[in-house]
Amino acid sequence: PFGCEDMAGNAGEWVADWYAAGYFAQSPAADPTGPSTGTEKVIKSGAYVDSASRVRASFRHHTGPTDPANYASFRCAWSR
Repeated sequence: PFGCEDMAGNAGEWVADWYAAGYFAQSPAADPTGPSTGTEKVIKSGAYVDSASRVRASFRHHTGPTDPANYASFRCAWSR
């Protein structure tokens, strides 16, 4: 309905959130933004190098912000 097609499985998406293993146990219930600091960043969804179980919008994994990740990209967003 939004003109977006075939988005699953192409590349994981770098997001602004820092990663913390137990964060969701203590996070706000609505729109959690992640911890304020950390050593690794979150990548959402899966990519062409991942198994089928990872290629879904709710899948989250993490890697260091300076680690090469040729399977990750970012999404440009515009807010009005």
